[in-house]
Amino acid sequence: MHLEVYAANLRQGGAVVTAAGLIDGILELVSSENPHWLHRLDLIVSPQVRSNMTNASLVSDITNLQLTVREDTPKNVVLRGSANDPDVRYVVFGPEYLRSRARVTVTGFADGTLIPSWSGDPGDVGIAQVRNPRARIRRAIKKRYLGRYDAYIVQTAGMAHAISQEYGPKGVAILPNLLSAPFPKLEHRQIHALPPKQESETRLFYPAKAYPHKNHEFLADVSREYQGSFHSALTFVVTLTAEEYLRVFSNRGPNIINVGVVSAAELPSLYEQTDGLFFPSLNETFSSSPLEAAFMRRPIVISDRPFARDILSERASYFDPFDAVDAAQKIHNLRMLLGENSLALEKQLDLAQSWAHEHADARKVAAAYLGFILSVNQRTPN
Repeated sequence: MHLEVYAANLRQGGAVVTAAGLIDGILELVSSENPHWLHRLDLIVSPQVRSNMTNASLVSDITNLQLTVREDTPKNVVLRGSANDPDVRYVVFGPEYLRSRARVTVTGFADGTLIPSWSGDPGDVGIAQVRNPRARIRRAIKKRYLGRYDAYIVQTAGMAHAISQEYGPKGVAILPNLLSAPFPKLEHRQIHALPPKQESETRLFYPAKAYPHKNHEFLADVSREYQGSFHSALTFVVTLTAEEYLRVFSNRGPNIINVGVVSAAELPSLYEQTDGLFFPSLNETFSSSPLEAAFMRRPIVISDRPFARDILSERASYFDPFDAVDAAQKIHNLRMLLGENSLALEKQLDLAQSWAHEHADARKVAAAYLGFILSVNQRTPN
């Protein structure tokens, strides 16, 4: 089989880190096992994905493998087709707009704002997005493109059901997200030093792009509420571009440390220097951030939404993402548990860390992905 793995459309956010980790796992698997069914492998990745890969040195050791690095945008790929006529083309995260010449095309999908994996209030996925005419057109185009794939890889049962409801009886696999290499492999980590903490300061991490559903504006309200109610500082560490920071936090004056866009190698260091993960997102499928925090034994304080309960169950604490008072109280409760060396919190961290370790073997995850892709190819008529 000639397989093309495509990730040149990924330029920002957690998808870049996840794609790099998956491709690292594929390289490790193919290098060590040389599967007989894989006659040729083409990897097409963006510069951002390439910079987060840790196993790129294996490329030269693998026969019949080609790595192409380029950045594809919706505008520059409209008239471009995929090359080399592969048997199967796997798009790590779609939809994308390149015309596929493959006999079979499979995509990974994790955009809960395009197809929610659960039923909720329209505000949960962003009312502005629904009301904006241009946004509605973009959504319609994306959903049309998403329907052209032969099979899908998703990360939760809820999204598998939603995809099946939308596009009928196509192949859908539920396969896990995975941790990037710097988490299980210490040699790939880099230090990103934060300013020293104040005495009694609570500092929580929120690595995310400033998409509307990520709910960054809520951080300012929670910080002020916490300061007013508990008379101590609450600081959030975020990973925004300068433009995003000004757009989200101008004239709000919250306690925010913006470290800018960071690489996967820097993330473990930032978790180590913060007290936990604060995740106020309104709509996700399976974000890598809770996995990362769990692996680093950092408490997770997350929106009380179905996606979070489905993924984390008793491994996290939950708050109403529209109620700053409730969020501040849950953070204060966590602060008290940390100060008391709570056995209940230790049990929660043990459960979460054990769960995260199940997602740390990139080679094992890659094998599951390739196994599904092979099965789709075998059952699809010529």
